[in-house]
Amino acid sequence: MFLCALAVPSNPDIEKVLSSVGIEADSTRVTNVVNELKGKSVEELIATRREMLSWMPSDGAALAAAAKEKNR
Repeated sequence: MFLCALAVPSNPDIEKVLSSVGIEADSTRVTNVVNELKGKSVEELIATRREMLSWMPSDGAALAAAAKEKNR
């Protein structure tokens, strides 16, 4: 089953996918996800997340610096 093929995935759709890989779904959180996805296209979601992550370094330097600082 491919969730991306569904116009609007339902709670049971998401719970089925999660349970297929051994994850027990929290119905409240699944409901929140379904509500947040309503009316949004995959392209819109990707663009939004890309903008949110664009400020993060991709080479791991920030993680290394944080780990070094933590070990002081």
